[in-house]
Amino acid sequence: MIRTVRILVTAVGAELGQAVVKALRLSDFPVECYGCDMQEDNAGIAFVTQFFCVPPARNREKYLQALDDICRLLSIDIVVPASEPEIDVLSEVEALPCGSSVLCQPASWINIYGDKLKCMEALAGCVELARFADGADSAAVERLLLSAGYPLVVKPRHGSGSTGVAVVEDDEQLAIALKKIRKPMIQEYIDSKLGEYSVGVFVCEYFQSMICFVRELGQGGASWIAETVHDEEVLGYVHQIATASKAQGSINVQVRKSSRGVRLLEINARFSSLVAARAVGGFRDLDWSIELLMGRVPKKPSEPLRHVRFRRFIHEVIDIGDGYGAVAAWTPRMSV
Repeated sequence: MIRTVRILVTAVGAELGQAVVKALRLSDFPVECYGCDMQEDNAGIAFVTQFFCVPPARNREKYLQALDDICRLLSIDIVVPASEPEIDVLSEVEALPCGSSVLCQPASWINIYGDKLKCMEALAGCVELARFADGADSAAVERLLLSAGYPLVVKPRHGSGSTGVAVVEDDEQLAIALKKIRKPMIQEYIDSKLGEYSVGVFVCEYFQSMICFVRELGQGGASWIAETVHDEEVLGYVHQIATASKAQGSINVQVRKSSRGVRLLEINARFSSLVAARAVGGFRDLDWSIELLMGRVPKKPSEPLRHVRFRRFIHEVIDIGDGYGAVAAWTPRMSV
């Protein structure tokens, strides 16, 4: 009999943390899910067995000590960080002092592919890319302007989603954006005439698998409407990226299929906020990653993956004195 895996998910008050918990509820093996967040009062509390408040990850020593104390108390097997500041800290350790393993990409990989500028530099010559420049290098910016012209996209080198991203149409807008964004990267604008795609990639010694969603973004830059598609051009392009980057485990690649072909937007060196929807489709990258950490051989997914249509919606949990929970009458009908 397979024993229960005890997992601590961080940042459960936010979208990715809650998506990770949903994916864990679909696991093929028994899981006990605990949560933590730097905000004491949040909706994620309703989805975990027990919740803990922790210091922000920028207070590195206090944060790591708090996590270690929780993991020691609960005999946690695996910590899944679900925010980028926490991933940055925890990627530098394979395990906490108490022995709990950390599930994320190593710092050596994140330092390159989690930095949009370094990522583009590393992939140049391996795949077709939109033209780009270091926003802090005025000469490089001028060369990009001469070759690509406007519109351009200014984005922070670190972070994901649309936070801090600005589309600029002239010199004045460019100057304003460069002042606002710390460590900016500038990229040629990529049109989305043929769609924007979020592609999950999983690589291990036993198999490789990909799942592709065509998507529309909503509030906060998250995928709001999405549907699985089998697009050979997109999948082939992302396969080239996975090979060139020597990716292992789970990554998330965002691309647009433009009038000039498929082009990279960014790589997210973490699980996607679509991780639960992907699990419904049979792409169980979270399960596979956990099994590898537990010393097990993950089961290769059946092909083809299940077709999935996805819509995010706004929901609520209510506290009437006994903690946050769902109102049964508000729960959508079950479809899986």
